[in-house]
Amino acid sequence: MSLFASKEKRNKAILVLLVLIILFIVCFFLIKTYFKGILDIDYLLNFIKGMGVFAPLAMILIQIVQVLLPPIPGQITFLVSGYIFGFWFGCLYTLIGVTIGSVLAFLIARVLGRPFVNKVFKKDSLEWFDSIAEKNGPYILFWIFVLPGFPDDTLCFIAGLTKMKLSTFLLVTVVGRIPSFIVLTLIGAGLIDFNNWLEAFIIGLSLIVSLIVYLLKDKFKDLVRK
Repeated sequence: MSLFASKEKRNKAILVLLVLIILFIVCFFLIKTYFKGILDIDYLLNFIKGMGVFAPLAMILIQIVQVLLPPIPGQITFLVSGYIFGFWFGCLYTLIGVTIGSVLAFLIARVLGRPFVNKVFKKDSLEWFDSIAEKNGPYILFWIFVLPGFPDDTLCFIAGLTKMKLSTFLLVTVVGRIPSFIVLTLIGAGLIDFNNWLEAFIIGLSLIVSLIVYLLKDKFKDLVRK
């Protein structure tokens, strides 16, 4: 009975691995064939608009790809999403795409293990997260997602190497990224001017979220540890 259970788990792991590899290959060829100008906002705008009724799906796929390929800056895709779809739908498509991409990154790392992650990412980044993940890993990860400037997409892969539950990771990554989703989508939708006070606005919003989390830190820790 135990042998069957072990074989079943092994077959599931192989199936998941094959699916992830196929998705990774598809993303690679999409980038190579269609998204050569993904770093160009004008190109990206024209590409998505040209998709017609499939524009929302294209936006979601692009958000997935930008998580799986960390060199692609998510800030650009967030702005474009807000510009094309407006604030509410821009936020929705961004949230769906980034969440799916983050989960895939987490699972890829969990299935392929540290050897794969070691080859893809810098050793310094891995050692740094390893050192902080030993204590309050989900709590620290949340702060990294909240504050701008950190390589949060890379950390999705690194988090997959830890003992963190997928449900905990989902909670941390979604809630932690909401401030940046809101700000950048508002800018893209034209509801906030991209001027000198932008940094102050982002910092202020981050501080407000940080204060709320700090005041509720005990409840938050209990929640992410479940």
